[in-house]
Amino acid sequence: MRKYLLLFIILILFSSSAFSRSSDDNYILQIHGIGEEDLRNSSSLKKVSFYDAYVLALSKNENVAIERESSIQADLKRQEAFGAFLPRVSLKGAKMFPDNGAGSQMTGISLYARQNIFTGLTEYARFKSAGYEQKMRKSILLYISGRLLLDISRDFYSALQLEQSIKNREEMFQLYKGISLELKRRARLGRAKDSEVLLTESQMQKIEAEILSLKNDLNRVRLSLLNLSGIKTETDLEDSLVLSDPDKGLEEMLNSLSLRPEVVAAGYEVEMAKQNLMEAKGGHLPSAYLEGSYNLYSKNKNARDYSASLGVELPIFNGGITRARVKENESRLRQAELKLSAIQGDAANEITDAWESWESSASQVKAYREALTMAEKSYNAVMKEYRLNLTGIIDVFNSLKELQSGQDEYQRRRLQHTVNRIRLGVACGEFEGSKFQVMKDISSLK
Repeated sequence: MRKYLLLFIILILFSSSAFSRSSDDNYILQIHGIGEEDLRNSSSLKKVSFYDAYVLALSKNENVAIERESSIQADLKRQEAFGAFLPRVSLKGAKMFPDNGAGSQMTGISLYARQNIFTGLTEYARFKSAGYEQKMRKSILLYISGRLLLDISRDFYSALQLEQSIKNREEMFQLYKGISLELKRRARLGRAKDSEVLLTESQMQKIEAEILSLKNDLNRVRLSLLNLSGIKTETDLEDSLVLSDPDKGLEEMLNSLSLRPEVVAAGYEVEMAKQNLMEAKGGHLPSAYLEGSYNLYSKNKNARDYSASLGVELPIFNGGITRARVKENESRLRQAELKLSAIQGDAANEITDAWESWESSASQVKAYREALTMAEKSYNAVMKEYRLNLTGIIDVFNSLKELQSGQDEYQRRRLQHTVNRIRLGVACGEFEGSKFQVMKDISSLK
């Protein structure tokens, strides 16, 4: 009999040491539908699209990794809570002094086991709470990933906008340079004033200063993008994402507000608070357990080989601790419900604001595109008149400034419209998890 018991103990110890969680380092990428090949391709590109930038950010961003660890911890808490239903088995050894066998305790080694039958509501409530925490952490992970998508979009498209502004000013500088050469030629012929030449060169100096300032701003944005995604500052960015209009209206988006990951997470937090309250109330209930021991070795030859007992405990007085715990957890439940209500309100505001910003930017893009077209026509007309000596250099400068402003504003509004579209998609869950893959398909079509 003892031989089989020892074998049973060895099997328990081996299974406990062999048990380990299934660690998956690529879990974050998998829930977004990103495979290892996608990650390798994004890492090796010399020109990175927005899709590639987000893939790299998911694989390297510390905030997402930290939340993933919290999710792993929640999984292990669930395993821990399940283990509370199982029996406890241990080896006990004792050496008595004096060792004369006169007392109730004797020198020996025994196998001890205890199985809780009912301990208030502790095991059940903790197991249920751990399950809700698992789901909450996965929802928070999706929420953090969505915030990262927004951060990447802001830095990515800010960098593109600054690069476009630098390009516009460099082209403008070349136009001023051509005008300067023409004015110098005319000045030698006495057909232009030296003040006009100096004014042109002054404008060129201003443009050079603006280019330096924009390059400094670009460097800061690229460093922020580097911190988020690991994309090196010298890597080219590709403006290839063209998103279609959302297939839902504002009312439908607001009706699906409860599916947003932070709202879902707050809902699970309420359920956790309910389970904690149940556990606290269980402190008023009795507990029952079975325990037994089997002597593997005893100095007393007449000692029994085994013993078993059924224990029952009924709490009578514990200094008001249980009552205080109940009141505390009732307060925590109210707090969780208030938090859920606040998050729902914030989510509704974000969806509405994202929708209005997207609609407004769409109108602005159209208006600034028309303004740019008019500025280009105006510049061409003024230059034609200038060559015919029908207008002065001041009019040329004014038309150039309007052209530069029109180019900058159109590109800024166009890129901001893309950012607003991404923000709207995040707000309504359009790009949540594997649904983000739509960006890869759209980018590859262009």
